[in-house]
Amino acid sequence: MKKLLLLVLAGLFACSTSTSNPPPCEGDDCNQTEPGEGGEGDNKGDGKLSVEGRKIMKNGQEVVLRGMSLYWFNGFWSGTSATSGNRFYTKETVMELANKDTWGANLVRAAIGSVHGKTDEAIAIAKEMIDWTKEAGIYVIIDNHTHIAHRPAPTASAKNFFGAISAYVKEKGYTHVFYEIYNEPVYDCDNEQTNDSRPASCNTLTSWSQIKSYSEDLINTIRGNDPDGIILVGTLGYSQRIDLARADPINARNIMYVLHFYASTHSITTGNFPIRLREAYCADFPVFISEWGTTLASGTGTIDWNANNDWMSFLQAAGLSWANWSLARLTESSAALSNSPAVGTATPEFTNINHQLSTSGQRVQTWIRELNAGRSVEGVNPTPISCN
Repeated sequence: MKKLLLLVLAGLFACSTSTSNPPPCEGDDCNQTEPGEGGEGDNKGDGKLSVEGRKIMKNGQEVVLRGMSLYWFNGFWSGTSATSGNRFYTKETVMELANKDTWGANLVRAAIGSVHGKTDEAIAIAKEMIDWTKEAGIYVIIDNHTHIAHRPAPTASAKNFFGAISAYVKEKGYTHVFYEIYNEPVYDCDNEQTNDSRPASCNTLTSWSQIKSYSEDLINTIRGNDPDGIILVGTLGYSQRIDLARADPINARNIMYVLHFYASTHSITTGNFPIRLREAYCADFPVFISEWGTTLASGTGTIDWNANNDWMSFLQAAGLSWANWSLARLTESSAALSNSPAVGTATPEFTNINHQLSTSGQRVQTWIRELNAGRSVEGVNPTPISCN
């Protein structure tokens, strides 16, 4: 069965490569600094990036970023007393993620769930994450983690937030910050959801035209301070409809469009995902996987490792950058850190990101460390993508 699956994959994604561009910049020579080096320009782990077609480029070479998304900061699912989410927003976490001997990440995503409602607090933690990642020498995504950002009040909060963040980036002269202005557009309603279900009072879903209008407004706000930083634009339906964004793209430079998936639910061998991603690849359309999980879309359940290997093989073949969901200590199988048996919240082990990794966390840690170092990983077998 696995042999048959590989043949199907080969037929779907096989066969054309270009020798006109240099290979992606990967490994210790270009994607990773020792903690504390930081730096600009030619320095390895951070420095100015640009979007050229579907690629992230640095100094004329393609760059692929891989790392972890932290759990919601002050979000609806931040955990009891915010223990499972907020407590990992620390310098120690960032430095350990950057440690090439353990995680080897060149990217971390700050999923901030309080941009609307607690904007000042959101700005404060975002600035800290920006400073810590600069010191660690890795990139950071500052994410507006919400489903209703385009509504009037949340839009005003988002403009205040990203205006302040981009001004801080300008003040510091930083070049390692990505702006994810809309995590997962879903609801067209003024009241925020209290869980993953649509609020009873909200009967309308977001449209791409609404997302596009909001994004253009936010892009203008950010560009007033940071003319070059890469901006990530969420897409329709939990950031899955990159095809609709490609049909009506935003007229702006250095932007990428977000796609999210959960490997044990969403197939990369059948259905819409391989079609949308292959079409985007062949159209030279920029896609960033700012959130993906090894599990079912619920974050729970049995992990399908064959499906995960197929996804990772495709991501490698397409040169797509990604952040895995999520660095948290939960009983959810998608969490990188296990809390079964429970780890006492008063002990350092709770926030030790090398202590009691979950099954998912062990595999994802290996992928990040080995792939960022330019090494192969068993089960990950990228096949060139055909555009014929």
